[in-house]
Amino acid sequence: MDIEDLERVPLFPLPNVVLLPAGVIPLHVFEARYCNLVEEILESNHILALPQLAPGWEPHYHGEPPIYPVFGLGRVLKHEKIDGDRFNILVEGLARVRLLEEELTLGGFRTAVVSLLEDQLGPETDMDQAVRKVKLTLGQLVTLHPNLRQLSTLLEIKIDAITLSDTLAHALMSEPKDRQEYIECDNALARILLTHRVLERLLVEIMSE
Repeated sequence: MDIEDLERVPLFPLPNVVLLPAGVIPLHVFEARYCNLVEEILESNHILALPQLAPGWEPHYHGEPPIYPVFGLGRVLKHEKIDGDRFNILVEGLARVRLLEEELTLGGFRTAVVSLLEDQLGPETDMDQAVRKVKLTLGQLVTLHPNLRQLSTLLEIKIDAITLSDTLAHALMSEPKDRQEYIECDNALARILLTHRVLERLLVEIMSE
């Protein structure tokens, strides 16, 4: 299914979770309303969105807590029903979207009309230079840190600048605020530089150990 043809998307709001394009995250679903959501999308297109809960969500969690207006659109790749009424699901990030309007369903979960966010590309020479910086720093990291060596494949395969940045951001940005800043940024060059900033921070930490 072409995600541009989506009319409404089910929302699964979560605290401190930001689904980035090219990322894959596992989720355990146990609340009745979100189990209803999973049941529904498994019977249709497997598409859902994962907005991060915004500050002040706690008193409203069981109703309609506030969410950040930009979030990740995803597809359920795998699912497992456990104990008859809960799910383990694996969600793949597909795109960045912006909330336009939302409503509450009879199943207790919210759905939304969203717009796909397009990447604004910077000058080609600047993009190429930023990618070279990312790859240089990544090369140093994977050499120094054994746990990051699986990322060395990104230095060997042919991959476009945006996918490279998204993949590294998903793998290395641990702070929800950093991930939210990243997903809200429409400028592709700026996102690559955000990723490079994280790589440099990790490199400094490793070298100072």
